[in-house]
Amino acid sequence: MARAEQSPNGVSSNSKSADNNDKQIQPVRLGVLVSSIGIGIFMSALDESIITVGIPKITIHFGTDKLHVQWVVLVYLLVIVALTAGAGHLGDRFSTKRVFQSGMVIFAVGSLLCALTGYSDKLILLILARMVQAVGAAGLLANGNAIVARFTDDEKRGLAIGLAALIAALGVVVGPALGGVMIQYLGWASVFWINVPIGVFGFIYVHFAIPPTPSLEKDENQTGDPFGSILFAVFMTAFITSITLFAETTINRPIMWSGICFGLSILLFIGFILWERRVKYPFINLKLFKNRKFTIGIFCALATYIALNSVAFQLPFYLNDILNYTTLQIGLVIMTVPIGLGITAPIFGKISSKVDSRILSSIGLGAIFLALLIGSLLIKFESPLWFYIIIAAIIGLAIGTFISPNSNSVMSSVPKDELGVVSGFLQLARNIGYTIGTALSTTIFYFILNLVMQETGIPGETAVENYVPTVKILFGILGVFMVIAIILSVFRGPETWHENNNSHSKTIEDEEATLE
Repeated sequence: MARAEQSPNGVSSNSKSADNNDKQIQPVRLGVLVSSIGIGIFMSALDESIITVGIPKITIHFGTDKLHVQWVVLVYLLVIVALTAGAGHLGDRFSTKRVFQSGMVIFAVGSLLCALTGYSDKLILLILARMVQAVGAAGLLANGNAIVARFTDDEKRGLAIGLAALIAALGVVVGPALGGVMIQYLGWASVFWINVPIGVFGFIYVHFAIPPTPSLEKDENQTGDPFGSILFAVFMTAFITSITLFAETTINRPIMWSGICFGLSILLFIGFILWERRVKYPFINLKLFKNRKFTIGIFCALATYIALNSVAFQLPFYLNDILNYTTLQIGLVIMTVPIGLGITAPIFGKISSKVDSRILSSIGLGAIFLALLIGSLLIKFESPLWFYIIIAAIIGLAIGTFISPNSNSVMSSVPKDELGVVSGFLQLARNIGYTIGTALSTTIFYFILNLVMQETGIPGETAVENYVPTVKILFGILGVFMVIAIILSVFRGPETWHENNNSHSKTIEDEEATLE
């Protein structure tokens, strides 16, 4: 989850910091700089991948279902969407180091609260604790690479950020396997306990390793758009709630309440658009959507993230509830995705500078579709563990094939002075896609499950006769998303580079490291 350098609106601390290197008070050795900031980046990346493996056990502990436990994931993403931009501006205005350290403390406290909910049977307490954790994550994500940028020159900055991205990728890869071992032998709360000592050590290390970072001189009118970011998060919350309520069975008239929330989300979205059109530095630059390549690239990325997190959220339940695999085995399956991504992303990132990104992106999307098609047609109760590892590996390799060329295409479609904004938009698309993927896949799952149970006449969502067909149909529906994305990708148009727009390669490298 190494999206540290960009706030979601793309008005990044990095770009401003990079232009203010005269503010550097003392030089910092590259190894010390990267390792100190890397602790916070590693911690947030580790937490994101570990929680995926732990969700089934959390569901069992609280005696709930995935329709409700999904809010453990959703609320974390929504808070990050709301606060990351503001945290970046706080870092610029006051001190990137102090905001980063505050993020570490809040993240550690939030993790402690999450762990303590293991002694409770109230799911709402874990959800609230995850909100606290997300507040800390916003401080880390908005200011990590901003600190790197302030203490490195142009020659070393790319290397430093690349190393930080590598640390994040390591956290994503290690998370599922480590989480599998910890949950199997120590319980699900252990995946939160581990963040507490890491956070304390990281705070102390940053305090002594990184010199003070004074506030940056900036246009006093460039205050960002905190209201816009919060309004967007409220819109997303209403929209996601409308999706989750559609399949709700514990309240009266769920479809009516779903419709009310959806109507509210429409009003909020209209209000958000009107607000963004009148502010000088908007949270989302709506003018970018006039660019066909940008719009198609963002949509393709959004569809990919929806499919990715749908699989990442739903597959552990199937492997745990139906196939009775251990959390360690589930972790081995999930960690195959970032490993595959790590193999192909850098390779196709280099190739995309020579081969039309439209072609490479479409190939990557086609490979994701192939993996979903295999799952839709061939998943059986008798399928062995290696079958799911192969599907996860294909998805990881395919996403790595897609993400670098697609980012390349999006970044090369805009002038150089828009690179920061567009890079931030790619990160925002990731968060939105992950959020929608979790909620939409769960709602679709329960909708299909009810139809399948009516067809089979067998009660119980965990009955093999009900669950397996539901998973197969869900994979097929996700495949339709990919078909639409492939068609759009093909028609995005041939690659054209803006003059002097060659500095986006670093941003693409950062983007590669943000995925599972």
